[in-house]
Amino acid sequence: PSSRFFGRLKISVVDIFEDLSLLLVTLTTKKRHYWDPELLRRAGETVAVAESCTGGALGAAFTAVPGASDGFAGGVIAYSNRIKSAVLHVPAELLDRHGAVSDAVVVAMAEGVRDQFGCDWGIAISGVAGPGGGTQDKPVGLVHLAVAGPDGTEAAAERFGDRRGRAAIQQLSVIRALNRLRLRLLART
Repeated sequence: PSSRFFGRLKISVVDIFEDLSLLLVTLTTKKRHYWDPELLRRAGETVAVAESCTGGALGAAFTAVPGASDGFAGGVIAYSNRIKSAVLHVPAELLDRHGAVSDAVVVAMAEGVRDQFGCDWGIAISGVAGPGGGTQDKPVGLVHLAVAGPDGTEAAAERFGDRRGRAAIQQLSVIRALNRLRLRLLART
């Protein structure tokens, strides 16, 4: 009985932390949006996005903010592996070896969209938003994010868990991706 309680407690603490991280991003931008286009404008730089499990939500987050056109070039919803390869030039052997939900693939997606759009920055998201599709190795809630920029490409996995639901996993993925770009831009100033 006590192990069940502590298991639920651990999940609740993780949920609270992730909800607080959403609030922190919102407060630090001082806006009702998750993104401040002034960061790109000041740098004189542009960004493009490559999305899979978020299905356009990352691009929508950029364009929801007035002034987005100063830095946001556009994006690709590469839901299928065929589009990842044909449009973003992700090597088929990379997809076969690592699967679409992997650091290696989101790195290739971010670099591919950056190159295709001629931008300074590229962001990529691929994951398992659920409710189905998860496996032992790649469970529901696993999302890989990458940010490619003038100073290199960084990728990381986020584990949002399977208790949240599809929309929450997508929204958290967008917030984390925007925050990663924000932190990279701020580190250069």
